[in-house]
Amino acid sequence: MRRKFGVLRILLMAIMVLSVTACTTQADFKSAEKAYDKNDYQTALRQLKVLADKGDVKGQLLLGSMYYEGQGTSQDYKEAIKWFRKVAEKGVPEAQRNLGWAYLDGKGVPKDTKTAFEWFRKSAEQGYAKAQDELGVMYSNGEGVPQDITEATKWFRKAAEQGNASGQYNLGVQYQYGKGVTQDVKEAIRWYQMAAEQGYALAQNRLGQLYGEGEGIPKDLKEAEKWYRKAAEQGDAGSQVNLGMMFRNGDGVLEDNKEAAKWFTKAAAQDSPEAMANLAMLYAEGAGVSQNYSEAAKLFSAAVDKKFVPATCYLAQLYANGWGVPQDREKARKLCQEGYKAGEEFCKQIFDSNGLGN
Repeated sequence: MRRKFGVLRILLMAIMVLSVTACTTQADFKSAEKAYDKNDYQTALRQLKVLADKGDVKGQLLLGSMYYEGQGTSQDYKEAIKWFRKVAEKGVPEAQRNLGWAYLDGKGVPKDTKTAFEWFRKSAEQGYAKAQDELGVMYSNGEGVPQDITEATKWFRKAAEQGNASGQYNLGVQYQYGKGVTQDVKEAIRWYQMAAEQGYALAQNRLGQLYGEGEGIPKDLKEAEKWYRKAAEQGDAGSQVNLGMMFRNGDGVLEDNKEAAKWFTKAAAQDSPEAMANLAMLYAEGAGVSQNYSEAAKLFSAAVDKKFVPATCYLAQLYANGWGVPQDREKARKLCQEGYKAGEEFCKQIFDSNGLGN
């Protein structure tokens, strides 16, 4: 009996030790997480290194993220991948997704879309919504796997039904354009609405467009302006351009070129060629900003460099007349010809009105 009691006592002591160790590890991670949330990255990094070396999965995952982002240390993709891989191979979906992104972007590992796809798939099959959405994108684009729109839609739906905003937006796109499903703009709007209400800027912009055009929903410019503004205030360049155009044209709002210039400027700072061209028009006209042909020429040139064809015609107009640039009718002629070949009819008007055929 004593012998059995002794064995039982040893077992109880072992359980107690394991329990204390688990509690201590959990407490240590909470301490590191607290430091991380306070942006005290050096303290968090120091504590996480200890946890990671002990095999703590949460610690390893967060440590990998800190190396990946360069938080509390110099950015080190290879070190990040080392920790992500340890956790991913234990079947943790968050780490599998992170590893997928590393292979997709070629950070810390050679770029390999097939391997990226496999890691996203492993994560998605465990029900991780973000990976399901990303797997859908890979199927949609044919990245790392043959393009399969039906399969893409399936994964977007899985993510969307879990409340993933990007998945909801992407599923909305499938319905709007009839990709992998029967086209149904009203169903698209339903999914866009869900994503937009979560603050997803692309969905907010898309809702703004649909309200502005009255596609699948009664036309409502006030609603369009509301959704464009929500997305624009988050920094979405497309929405900033769309909001700027509403103020430029007085669509649903009072015409206000100064307000238009504000939003075009924000979008142009994000390298939007459409914003650059529209802002250039305001400088050329002196609408909402002081007239400045030199600034207009710079912006039109930048838009042309980014292959925004309409800007080609307006830049030709400046060269034809020597507005803001040295007059160069031959350059103006070539610009008009390039724009016209690319399908911009307005370039022919500039060509004819400036006598560039002579």
